[in-house]
Amino acid sequence: MAGMAALFIIAGTPALLVVPAVADDGDSQVSVGAGDGEVHGRLHIKNPGEPRRPSKPKVPAPSTPPSPSTPPIDTCNRLRLVTRPVDCNTPDPVPRAHLGFTPPTSAEVRVALHLPDPAPRIGPDPSRNEWHMLAVGYPVWLWTSAPTTLSATATHEGLTMSLTADWTSTTFDMGDGHQLTCTRTTEYPQHPDRYGTPSPTCGYTYQARSKPGHDYTVTATTHWAVTWATAGRTGTLTTTYTGDRRLAVGELQALIKG
Repeated sequence: MAGMAALFIIAGTPALLVVPAVADDGDSQVSVGAGDGEVHGRLHIKNPGEPRRPSKPKVPAPSTPPSPSTPPIDTCNRLRLVTRPVDCNTPDPVPRAHLGFTPPTSAEVRVALHLPDPAPRIGPDPSRNEWHMLAVGYPVWLWTSAPTTLSATATHEGLTMSLTADWTSTTFDMGDGHQLTCTRTTEYPQHPDRYGTPSPTCGYTYQARSKPGHDYTVTATTHWAVTWATAGRTGTLTTTYTGDRRLAVGELQALIKG
């Protein structure tokens, strides 16, 4: 694909292939992929030791005739003295080798990062009460594990590539037919000032209990924007990461004895 740099972006299933029109010499390839919580990038360059752009032609310097007082240098006789017997009157049929630097044929750098656990977190935690369930009509707080920004940089063979993932939102499927998407979340405090207070950013209240033996399955899908940078170029892609947990929801009834 001469004259273009190929960019392969894989996000989710099926894979998405994108080839943008980026001016290049056709010797570099950038691939960035994401799936199942892993984000990975790769830069591969062919012939990294060769010039990346045409250089100006060299103008040969004018030759200077030898001074009359300086005898010409007998290169052949010098070789005969320091290497091996040489017949200076017979042309050498095999050109003498010239030592020089042989550039590598390719160079590559890879970088990766892992997104945080997307399992939904719920407060107050029902596993800590005596019923091991949430109550109908009681407000719960929703969030997922931190951090919300991750970055990674790798350098190898003179090449550098970086990835940055920023959390943008989380979609919660509550298992009872309702969903909500939150662009901000707040972790439930260990010692709340007042029990039963709704979350200031992302919360939910169940209106119906789960069936006995059939707990609700709560699913959280975190959404991420990934930025990559390498070889003077940048780009973005989006990816998701999903986790779930089972949750029992019941009804609490007060019994008044008179």
